[in-house]
Amino acid sequence: MQKVAQVGRDYFDGKKLPDGFKAMGNYFHHPMEPAMIGKWNCFPCFMPDVISREVRRYHKDGIRGVFLCGIGQQLDYYLYMQTAFDVNTDYREVVDEFFALYFGGASEPMKTFYYRISEINRQQGLVGTSLERSWAKLGTPERMKELGAYIDEAVKLAKTDLEKKRVETWKMGVWEYMNAGYRQFYHRAKD
Repeated sequence: MQKVAQVGRDYFDGKKLPDGFKAMGNYFHHPMEPAMIGKWNCFPCFMPDVISREVRRYHKDGIRGVFLCGIGQQLDYYLYMQTAFDVNTDYREVVDEFFALYFGGASEPMKTFYYRISEINRQQGLVGTSLERSWAKLGTPERMKELGAYIDEAVKLAKTDLEKKRVETWKMGVWEYMNAGYRQFYHRAKD
């Protein structure tokens, strides 16, 4: 098992796979799993561009099986599977379609919220695998204010009952979760 883990690390560091290696494990448990175990709320990690790049690389390198482990995010897992079934999937088209069909009139601010979280993780070159990384580096006061404005705009733009319910689901499941982690970190920092 240790050898398999090393092969995976080497592959993600850009090395070639050994002959006959046809399966890969993907671990989408960061940052959610460490946060759940540690009983703190993390800054989320959405990564449509990374998913697209890695699944295409698997195809190119002959990987034909994948073990998905972790706490999947709704859209990111959907994108992963779409790209696995069709390597020519354009992640931007999938994301655009999802937000347009799912959020309707509120799609643009919700899509901006999603992409901005992805961009923050990429700019910082890390995911929020600790309370400090999540909130001192990723979910700073300025960024939380910016992200909150997208959610507020989405609430205003949602027209139908279904759109309102879906925005509310993300507001409660993602945004309020983030706010709880933010408050937890900054309250602790004051003590």
